[in-house]
Amino acid sequence: MPHYDLHTAISPETKKRVRLYLQKIIDAYNPERIYLTGSAASGELSPRSDLDFIVDSKDFIDPDAVIGAIDIIPYKFATPEMLDKAIIIYERKT
Repeated sequence: MPHYDLHTAISPETKKRVRLYLQKIIDAYNPERIYLTGSAASGELSPRSDLDFIVDSKDFIDPDAVIGAIDIIPYKFATPEMLDKAIIIYERKT
């Protein structure tokens, strides 16, 4: 089971949506860390919003490897504004 903690400020519906994708992202990218950002992290997610994940991995990140209502942003392309709003939801145990 992966180690992750979904921030308590995130609604139960958002947590459920995040959990649907989390293991797929871990399997696809072998990340060091995964961040949730955007409207989901700020608590402003609507039912029509996608989920925005920042993925910190040494491996190549193909943004199309995980399909769904999500955006995968490689860490090196994350803006300071994205990171300011971001919540770490997964950190690989070493």
